[in-house]
Amino acid sequence: MNREPTGLTCRGGSLALSGALDAATVPDLWQVSERELANCRGPDVSMDLKAVDRVDSAGLALLVAWLRLAKRRSLSIRYRNAPAQLLALASANRLERLVLMLAEDRREGVDGAKP
Repeated sequence: MNREPTGLTCRGGSLALSGALDAATVPDLWQVSERELANCRGPDVSMDLKAVDRVDSAGLALLVAWLRLAKRRSLSIRYRNAPAQLLALASANRLERLVLMLAEDRREGVDGAKP
């Protein structure tokens, strides 16, 4: 299966993630994220996950690591447009704070879903 390469870009205070968020892409994404977070204008950063086409537990761990990295840099990350697969994975792993953040975004209809 051919997929678009995974990418992370920052424009202003918004990050956009595309492609797979899995064990194969996490190491490169971590390196890129350090640079891209430094380029983001804070203190509030929005990360759009709409173009994420696959996620596994390594990707979930990276989202948690990004929250910690942002906090160390006096930033706040808010995830937007989380795929249902990510919400289910976070819930199954009992990551309540992340689940609440992802579910709140879906309830607000940011991703076009009905509340």
